[in-house]
Amino acid sequence: MSVCKMCSVSIAGHRSSLDKTLDVLIKTGVFHPDELKKFYSDISTFTPLREENPYLAMESSLSTILKNSPPADGDFDFSDEQITEYISNASKKGEEIEAAISKAKAELDEKKKYHHIIKHFKGINVDLEDVFACEYTYVSFGMLSKDAYEKFKNNYSKTDIIFYPAHEDSEMCYGVYFAPMQQKEEAKRIFSSLYFEKLPIKGEKGTPLDIAGTLEKQISELEEKLKALSEEQKTHIKDEQEKCSEMLACVLKRKKGFELRKYAALYNDRFIICGWCPSDDSEMLKKEISKIDGDEITLEAIGKETKLSPPVKLKNNPIVRPYEYYVGMYGLPSYKESDPTAFVAITYTLLFGIMFGDLGQGLVLSLVGYLMWKLKKMPLGKILIPCGISSAVFGLIYGSVFGFEELLNPMFHALGFHEKPIEVMKPATTQMIIYGAVGAGAVLVLISIIMNIFSCIKQKKAAHSVFSSNGVAGILFYLSVFSLLFLENAQTFAIPVIIVTLLLMFFCEPLTRLIEKKKPLEKDQSVSDFIMQTFFELFETVLSYVTNTMSFLRVGAFILVHAGMMKVVFTLAEMSSGAPYVIILIIGNALVLCLEALLVGIQVLRLEFYEMFSRFYTGEGEAYVPVCEKETV
Repeated sequence: MSVCKMCSVSIAGHRSSLDKTLDVLIKTGVFHPDELKKFYSDISTFTPLREENPYLAMESSLSTILKNSPPADGDFDFSDEQITEYISNASKKGEEIEAAISKAKAELDEKKKYHHIIKHFKGINVDLEDVFACEYTYVSFGMLSKDAYEKFKNNYSKTDIIFYPAHEDSEMCYGVYFAPMQQKEEAKRIFSSLYFEKLPIKGEKGTPLDIAGTLEKQISELEEKLKALSEEQKTHIKDEQEKCSEMLACVLKRKKGFELRKYAALYNDRFIICGWCPSDDSEMLKKEISKIDGDEITLEAIGKETKLSPPVKLKNNPIVRPYEYYVGMYGLPSYKESDPTAFVAITYTLLFGIMFGDLGQGLVLSLVGYLMWKLKKMPLGKILIPCGISSAVFGLIYGSVFGFEELLNPMFHALGFHEKPIEVMKPATTQMIIYGAVGAGAVLVLISIIMNIFSCIKQKKAAHSVFSSNGVAGILFYLSVFSLLFLENAQTFAIPVIIVTLLLMFFCEPLTRLIEKKKPLEKDQSVSDFIMQTFFELFETVLSYVTNTMSFLRVGAFILVHAGMMKVVFTLAEMSSGAPYVIILIIGNALVLCLEALLVGIQVLRLEFYEMFSRFYTGEGEAYVPVCEKETV
């Protein structure tokens, strides 16, 4: 349960072996590339490789042929010429089919639109070619509202302009108007005032009924053609599937290799590339690189005192590993820091169980978490499993099963108890819960400060481990304040300790700088500025001790909230009987489970991040992300 020890890696070789070296680095899957300037003070003699990746276009073309199907598994080797030629041939066939499909779709869409229009004029039993052949009569097909049609009949029926209705529906009237050619503009003005919408009817041979029938036949033929083209496209993809997926796997590997080139640099006819790998994998990497003629590899184990910033790989057992998800949300530990995952696993699981104690709902929550991980691979699901078990354990202590507070009483009596261990809703128990929550908060704050002390010692910050608010001085101050609150005659030793520790915390920075053989104050910082700034910082620090401790009251509050919410559910259920009673209990339990699991999960995470992490953890590490053939989940 720690941060993996890393090795710095420096590989140099002849320029001609660069691609081969990059392939090996990808295949081993343990190399994390990094910038050369982190390893060399002067890189002016190196020439960086800045080239456009030619495999991006290949990947895009192959993915298009495969219709975004995944690449094949395995190690495949095709030359760039083979891949380019294959893409050219396969793409040509695919593009021809795609073009035919697009053309057929466009034609089908056009004919469907025209059929939708012409079917409204089936009532006109006249050859449209003859209609549009009139030399002295203006003809226009279209539609207008039924109200507008009535207005036309009332106001313009005695004119030489005629409107012939072909079809009416609930709102519109479809038809054609005729006007002498010399009255064309007048007719247009009249029908424009009636909001007549002209429709694109063509002057082709046949009646609208005949044309609609022809269109229906053509639409059917086009649909069959599209179906055949789609089958041809599927067959083409299926025929190319194997070879194309193999080539895509090859291209993806080379694309990664080419992306690695940006980390490499040239000097004369040689290359150099630097990065990191876990110490446990260093010998394997060295062995593989050594197989390449002319390549030289230098590996150096990196200790915690290093000035470099290696990437971080967490090493935890399977029980606490799911909680790396929460640690990552805050930020990975720096290479010099300790991994807090185990601390989070213990405290988060316990606090969650305490706040959401219910045997039945806890077991359901574990089952939900298991399904979330099994079916959707959601990392939160793996966390909910132990949290649900913790809830079930504390629910057993509270004697609560799906809100039934008396259900386990016979079991407790059989075990020799007069009543269940904790009766949440008793006034005396409520007071104990509140005090217990504050006490637990104080203990966790103290543990956080102790963890910070060890972390400072580990990072060789001895002065901070003693004088800072999260060091020895902070612990003594915190304990002294508590002794004043809870111990009689504690003033004799507590007040002097409080005064001394406040002074140590006030002068923490100057004392630290003096120990490091530096000037007490930073450059350009006056004494007055230091006093003013440090006073307010110390005031905020003292206030944080109070707020951090009192924040744990929410732990006790949620114990009572759960019991209270379930009491409301039972009150509503008892207003009815039979099936409604059962339904209300089921729905009520489901609502309480979802709502409280969400709230408790967020509140415990808040306690972790703000009340505990803020005292001992920075989370400024960079994740270890090795280049590898296959992406890991």
